[in-house]
Amino acid sequence: MAMVKKKETRRKAKSVRTNKIKNKEVWFSLLAVFLIGVIAIVLVVNDDSQLTGNAVVQKISLLPADSSYFIEINTAGVKAVNINFVKTVKGETIRFDKVDTVNFDFDGKVYSMFKISLDDVSAIGKVTYSLALEKAAMDLLGLGEDEVKLYLDNKELLTTKLGIKNGYFQYTAVSDGIGTGNFLIGSKIEAPVEVQKPTPLVGEAISPKEEPTPAVPEVSEESVIVDKEPVKKGFFAWLKSLFS
Repeated sequence: MAMVKKKETRRKAKSVRTNKIKNKEVWFSLLAVFLIGVIAIVLVVNDDSQLTGNAVVQKISLLPADSSYFIEINTAGVKAVNINFVKTVKGETIRFDKVDTVNFDFDGKVYSMFKISLDDVSAIGKVTYSLALEKAAMDLLGLGEDEVKLYLDNKELLTTKLGIKNGYFQYTAVSDGIGTGNFLIGSKIEAPVEVQKPTPLVGEAISPKEEPTPAVPEVSEESVIVDKEPVKKGFFAWLKSLFS
């Protein structure tokens, strides 16, 4: 009886070890499938996003034409950008940098400046920018909430205010391509328009405005009536006329 019990115990122990090994194999298989899926997604959708200080670097391994690509920024007043690619890109790197200068002169209030760069800018179509500007910083600049515009290469882009959330004014802007990639958030001071007076030609005298002379009515001789008083004769003249 003791021998039978020992054999049964050995069989059970061996069966438990076998089941544990099989369970480990199943879990390893599932883990391998999961990792392969993650790697495939990374390779197809792309990429390696790196945030270094005031720079965001996004690497794209492969992206077909007419695809939209979302990049989270969270610096320089830019929350994110959504880029539409008009042609296939492969092995491309998009770089976003907060900068202190841009390639154009700007007269106005500046909230921030940044650059977007990649090797083939012709691959970029419509770009949508999500902006978030801190109200406290805007107040220090004297930048009104309705003045904010996004400028690309010194050209004003269509910028729409969405509202305020957690102390940040939210805006959205749109561009067709990225040009040279030089951007500025702020408000431009428009120069006043001067009204120019007409300049007289050389040798031309400017005479004061002449008042019209009132017309004098013509008086004909026939219309003039001269009243003659009768000549009064004296007494002696009357006597003289009797003897004449």
